[in-house]
Amino acid sequence: KEETLKSGKKTYIVGYMPQNDFMFPGSGFDELGRKGYKLAQSTGIITITEVAPNICRLTRIQTLSLHLRLPESLLLVLA
Repeated sequence: KEETLKSGKKTYIVGYMPQNDFMFPGSGFDELGRKGYKLAQSTGIITITEVAPNICRLTRIQTLSLHLRLPESLLLVLA
């Protein structure tokens, strides 16, 4: 999506979500997660904002779910 900020600068917004929410038959993505691999899911948004000619600022906000079960003690160390 293209937007114009109050400053007049252009910004572009792109969102993404897990592929399996919109699985297309025959796309080949239905084979992922087999053969010893574990599927993760990522959701996020990217904004690209014009700063000056040929210069932009990219902001990426992403969440990732690895679908892992970790011990609570490990989660406390990682948090």
